[in-house]
Amino acid sequence: MFRSFNLKLNNVSPGSVVLSEEANEKCAILINVLRGTLSNFGVNLDAGKMNSTSNVESNLSFLETLERLQDQAQVIRSQNNLNREQMAYSCAMATAFIIKECQNDLPVESGFHTAVYSFIEGSKTYPPDYGTTQSKKKSIFKFWK
Repeated sequence: MFRSFNLKLNNVSPGSVVLSEEANEKCAILINVLRGTLSNFGVNLDAGKMNSTSNVESNLSFLETLERLQDQAQVIRSQNNLNREQMAYSCAMATAFIIKECQNDLPVESGFHTAVYSFIEGSKTYPPDYGTTQSKKKSIFKFWK
């Protein structure tokens, strides 16, 4: 979502936090898209569990994850003629699908919290340039551990 803001920033390095009113507004919309898509899938969040669940930790930082996925996401965005904001909403819907499909292995509320945290981070973090993906070959199994 950050890229859709078209902010003109100088001397900002990838991973820097950039606060903006637009990030607050658009992130709230992403969360509503996630919640609405989960509801359309028939996946309900248990209000009683929402306060007792936490994010799922990853071995990869936000920037490492973004560097591995952003180039492929850009290709998908271009192939489907989506602008950056539309792509962010599409990703929120895809995230809801993943939460639904993984609900037997991961509590829905934990998946929701993890997604919300990631949406906030993604809306307020300066991204790396495209094409910065590290050429390190790693096992897919290590990626998901």
